[in-house]
Amino acid sequence: MFWQEEDDHVNDTTAAQQVDVAFEIVKGQVLPWDHAYLLSQAIQGHLPWFARTAGAALHLIRVAEANGWQKPTENEGVFYLSRRTRLMLRVPTEHLAAAHALTGQRLEIGEYSLSIGQGQVRPLKPFPVLIAHHVLAPVDQDESDFIAESVAQLRHLHIHCRKVLCGKQHQWQSPEYPLLTRSLMVADLNREDSLRLQQHGLGIAQHLGFGVFVPHKDIQAVSKSNAEEM
Repeated sequence: MFWQEEDDHVNDTTAAQQVDVAFEIVKGQVLPWDHAYLLSQAIQGHLPWFARTAGAALHLIRVAEANGWQKPTENEGVFYLSRRTRLMLRVPTEHLAAAHALTGQRLEIGEYSLSIGQGQVRPLKPFPVLIAHHVLAPVDQDESDFIAESVAQLRHLHIHCRKVLCGKQHQWQSPEYPLLTRSLMVADLNREDSLRLQQHGLGIAQHLGFGVFVPHKDIQAVSKSNAEEM
């Protein structure tokens, strides 16, 4: 964990140059839990520019706990999509029209498939707390080194980070070797830094869904808990 008290750093000058596009899934109810590589490859089959375009990113499909249903784990192999599940891509605004070419396509993901419907544009919005559920990390890197490296990358992007928390780790398969990811939460961001982090992300595997930041609930409760323990 990296924790620094607040200061008066505020500089709101960044306008979002990317948007999220949420595509309806009109057919297909099952996906393998380990779908990062397969889904990315399927998307690139219809959007050849996707992996090589700066600012283009995949949101890995997640299923939240609701109505008694539990989140799947990687040990369960597959998970089931709800009717509200969307395929989300983050794309530069100049590639927005090209991204809509995914509408009407069928994505082959291993032994499963998804038929893609219309896409709805969702502008990026600044939130003070962001989380990347999966950030690529070396398999032999411990948590403290992962946080230190992440903070260094954030500072390289001129993002003034004060609170950084590391969470769960997961392993993913690729044709070459297994990939390890850890979740990363960054809090107390001003508007400019929040948009910048969503636009840039962390790491070189955002086309696989790694290093992609989304809004998260406030971290004040975490801060209070830490203060009480000291």
